[in-house]
Amino acid sequence: MKSVTEISAQYSTRTPTLFCFSVDRPDSQQNLLHLCVPEIKLFCPTVPIILVATRSELRDDEGIRKKLATQGYEPISTIEGKALEARIGAYAYLECSAKTKEGVDTALEIISQSALNEKKRRSTVGPAKFCKRPKYYFLLGFHSVEE
Repeated sequence: MKSVTEISAQYSTRTPTLFCFSVDRPDSQQNLLHLCVPEIKLFCPTVPIILVATRSELRDDEGIRKKLATQGYEPISTIEGKALEARIGAYAYLECSAKTKEGVDTALEIISQSALNEKKRRSTVGPAKFCKRPKYYFLLGFHSVEE
C-alpha cells in the first residue's frame, strides 16, 4: 500500500469502526478486505464494523465505467458490497454520495445508532478495554480513477 502514516493508536473493543471504500476503486475494497479487516479481526475481534461504500454516484458514470473496463474492472455493485458485509460480519453496509447527498442522512443515523447501542451495552458490561494496535495506520486511496 502506498500511503502509510506512522502513529500510535489503540482500538476500543466496543467502539464501532467505519471502513470505507469507493465504488469506483475496486482496489480500495481489496485493500480493506486484505489489510484493514484482518487487522481489526486479529487485534479486536469483537469491535463492530460498519462498511461504507462512498462515491455511489460514480457507479453509473459512463466515463468511469469505460476507464475501469480498460483495466478489466467495473464499479463495485451493491450486491458485491452486501456480499462483503456478510463475509466480514459487518454490523451494517451503507452506500452514500457526498456529491449528491444520497444516503448520507441514513448513514449518519445508522452510525449514530450503532454508537448509542454500544454505549448502552458498555454501561451494562463495564468499562471498555483497549486492544493494542500496531503502530501504523492505513490510509486508503479514495481518489477517482480519472485522476
